[in-house]
Amino acid sequence: MRAYRASSFVGVLLVLGFSRQADAIDLTGTWIDVKSSCVELAPDGTKKKLKESQVQFSPMLVTQSGHDTNVRFGSSDNRGLVFWEAKNPDEGQGLISPCSFAPLAMFQIKRAKTHAPDKNGFTGKLVTLSLKAGPAAVTGNRICKATFRRTSTADPGAPGCP
Repeated sequence: MRAYRASSFVGVLLVLGFSRQADAIDLTGTWIDVKSSCVELAPDGTKKKLKESQVQFSPMLVTQSGHDTNVRFGSSDNRGLVFWEAKNPDEGQGLISPCSFAPLAMFQIKRAKTHAPDKNGFTGKLVTLSLKAGPAAVTGNRICKATFRRTSTADPGAPGCP
């Protein structure tokens, strides 16, 4: 039943994403993980909270054109769609998925906001929720929440998928 709900949610996000005008939030730049937490789910149903040192994400390199978004985490290339709020075009949401689906991973951009540099020089905040699913003996299943801050608005040239 949960898989049905998740796929319905993804479908709604994609429909909403295509209904927006392509003239607002731009997430292009380099984003660093400033806070993250993960829970590992075992095949027997038990949950284990991972230590902070086990869940630090690589910098996220983003190249965006309209809704289309290319993202590189470490050596992993991803593609996605980003859409923005009609009432506040500096805020948005979206979905990111890897070019290769082994193991399955999906990143939901729960909230993104861009702004002028703050006192620390950051120009945006991005909160993600991710799901990584695969053979439990090899990769395990994880649900993670991470907060990223943008350190540069320069286009890093994230290649996207072939």
